[in-house]
Amino acid sequence: MRNEQPCKGLECMSRFERVTLVGLVLACLIEGAIRKWLLPQQLQAVGYFAKDCFALLFVLSRLSSGCVSRTQRLTMRVCLIAIVLVPATALGLGGPLVGVVLTFKNAVLWPLVGVVLATSVDERSLDRACPYLCGFALFSVALGSAQALSSTDAVINRYAWDAYNSADKSTFGASNLVRASGTFSYLSGLSHFAGVSFLFFLWRFFASHQRATRWICGVGSIAALGCALTTGSRAPVANAVVGLCCGIAVRRRIGTLLQLGALIGVAFAGASLFFDTSIMTAYLERSQTAGDDPKDRMLGEGSRFIEMIAEAPFGHGLGTSSQATNFEAGMMTTAEDARVRLVSEAGFLGAVVWVLTVSIVVFLATKTLVKRLPAASFGLGIIGAPALYAVTAGLWFDHVATSLWWILIGVWASSLYAGATNFDVRTRPIRWRIASSVPTGDRSA
Repeated sequence: MRNEQPCKGLECMSRFERVTLVGLVLACLIEGAIRKWLLPQQLQAVGYFAKDCFALLFVLSRLSSGCVSRTQRLTMRVCLIAIVLVPATALGLGGPLVGVVLTFKNAVLWPLVGVVLATSVDERSLDRACPYLCGFALFSVALGSAQALSSTDAVINRYAWDAYNSADKSTFGASNLVRASGTFSYLSGLSHFAGVSFLFFLWRFFASHQRATRWICGVGSIAALGCALTTGSRAPVANAVVGLCCGIAVRRRIGTLLQLGALIGVAFAGASLFFDTSIMTAYLERSQTAGDDPKDRMLGEGSRFIEMIAEAPFGHGLGTSSQATNFEAGMMTTAEDARVRLVSEAGFLGAVVWVLTVSIVVFLATKTLVKRLPAASFGLGIIGAPALYAVTAGLWFDHVATSLWWILIGVWASSLYAGATNFDVRTRPIRWRIASSVPTGDRSA
């Protein structure tokens, strides 16, 4: 068996790589705030592309250091995505360049960030990050509550898109509370942060062997749900329910069930004491009167694929249906199903890109089932299903969703590629036990 040294997380990274990693995470979280409240319209692009610049520097630095050789199969998939998109990219160059760049980097750069993260962090790195992320989640739920209870024309309720004359604010509930956007450019950003951060906190709650970290993750998961309520969005709550049920199914220990029960009880007690009840009432009202079918939103418009491919086999060009292209034309349109838009832009090659992208998550799930590492198994149970749906639904046209979900997927993958020694988890999945008494040389990789 080939003897591979596991990644040592942040210890194996240079100072420049650590700075770019922190920079890309911060840029993802506060990019909207900078654009909404600090930058003039002429400098909006600086805030918008900040996270992509940090991500590109981080990826190039890590690739040049040779620390990602263990993820060659995943890297090859991303390279194939880039190659397959070349014809559609060439067709799209006849239109606005910004739409081409945005769609291409969402389809290629951020999956590559997830692959690189798989060998860049370890359990200690994640435990160190939990207090900071929890603090940001608490700040976000406080800011989101203030936004929801403020008027639509309040300064804190400004959207980054207001510069494009699209300042109509979304409201929810009979009291017309504003759907909060937090420090993100639009409410969908805070919604995706709520879903992603809850799954991350729940995973670390199950997988971490540090008691302090587990309690921090418990508080963070409550704050993440609070963020979801202030947005009025149902998707993060659905992700939370799926992740929680799968996590309990994987864990199946009385002690954990009691701890989760106590956590949920504290959450309800804290919400009734400190959280404005009008927000929860408005959220329930919107859930019952949204006027759309969740099943239709999940399944999308896949029946149109064959018809669209027959009409334009190579598509109409990358970026032609991008919102950035619409912005340049002075309008803002509601995004249709992302999978349909990709096929519209890239034709049958867009369908190939979709399959390659989904195969990354499927490969990680398969590898988890084969290696049976406890932390990775918990990640599969809690993160796997929501992440697979997010990637299947298409992330190419939402820059915040793309970055946050691929960071989460990369962090989960780190429990596979960093090695069992760096994820010294005190728990184990259902019947998946690694017998530590068996010598390493007697076990196959």
